[in-house]
Amino acid sequence: VDAIMIFAGTNDFNASVTLGRMFDEEVKVVEIDGKLNVKRKHRTPSMDADTFYGRINRVLQLLKETYPAKQIIVLTPIHRGYATFGPGNIQPDDSYCNAIGLYLESYVEALKLAATWWSMPIIDLYGESGIMPNLQSQTPYIYQADTDRLHPGSVGHYHIAKTMQYRLQSLTPCFE
Repeated sequence: VDAIMIFAGTNDFNASVTLGRMFDEEVKVVEIDGKLNVKRKHRTPSMDADTFYGRINRVLQLLKETYPAKQIIVLTPIHRGYATFGPGNIQPDDSYCNAIGLYLESYVEALKLAATWWSMPIIDLYGESGIMPNLQSQTPYIYQADTDRLHPGSVGHYHIAKTMQYRLQSLTPCFE
């Protein structure tokens, strides 16, 4: 394994997973400059499996502990376009919030914060891929214009791959 890539966020957004919080905080006693019993806030990553932050923290910690010498890269989702997969599965584009009132950008920002805290590079496909699936001019990049603007087509996948290629080339090599 040369690198591990985590591509996350779009299904969590669609499923309206609550964000939760990046950190749990508590006041603890610590020694500072020879002074005992100094009270300070102390934070640890939230591991709440019912929240997006908790899930991301759990996965990233597991990967850091399991593969300490491997490059782990977080990828943000691309923009979401309208998709209809049947009467019970119609998904609006990302100009609409999800069922809990959050927009996709909230999940993108959560991924960026988590990747930064866990000291992992992030490839921001949401902000850097150039793919805007709802624009008519972007039809060549999507899977099917009338029913699936959510998934990239072969040209879109190639474009994402090229974006990733150039970003990966700019990263510091892994530890081995």
